[in-house]
Formats: sequence, structure tokens, C-alpha cells
Amino acid sequence: MVYEDNIEEKLKNFIKWLRNLNKNLPLRVEVLEILDYPGAKLNFERAKKMGRPLPNTDQRIIFDLWYNKLLPQFYSKNELKKYCCEISL
Repeated sequence: MVYEDNIEEKLKNFIKWLRNLNKNLPLRVEVLEILDYPGAKLNFERAKKMGRPLPNTDQRIIFDLWYNKLLPQFYSKNELKKYCCEISL
């Protein structure tokens, strides 16, 4: 989904898509950090040799956009303060 170009717009569209399923669903999403463990590094190297696209975007950009810029455009501060398990679906 997120590959270098138009990251913010792609994430915003993803939030809108999730909201169409359920208005609170984006608040239940947890963005996970992908750790480059040894097996993953080997897979990345193989994929690169095969010409497959790889997520080369710094993950901090994604976290910042999701939690600090985009979600606040759709939800109040009170909603954003809640744990995801406290958000009703």
C-alpha cells in the first residue's frame, strides 16, 4: 500500500475506506513497526534482486502522519486519547 509516492494521500484514503466500513475503525488500527530481523533482511535482498517493490519509506514518517496529522483530522482529542480497545465498533 505505502510505497514512497503520495504516502499522505494513500494513508488518508485508507482512513476514509476504513471509515466507510465503520466510522471508528481507524481508531482501532495499530500501526506496527516492522523490525528487520535476519530472515527479513534476506527476503528483502531476494526481492530486490527480483525487482519486486520494497517499502523503503522511513517508518517514522508513517507513524507521524497516521497518529499526529491524519487521525486528528477525523477525530476529536478525546477520541484520540482512548486506548484502541476502548473504541466501540
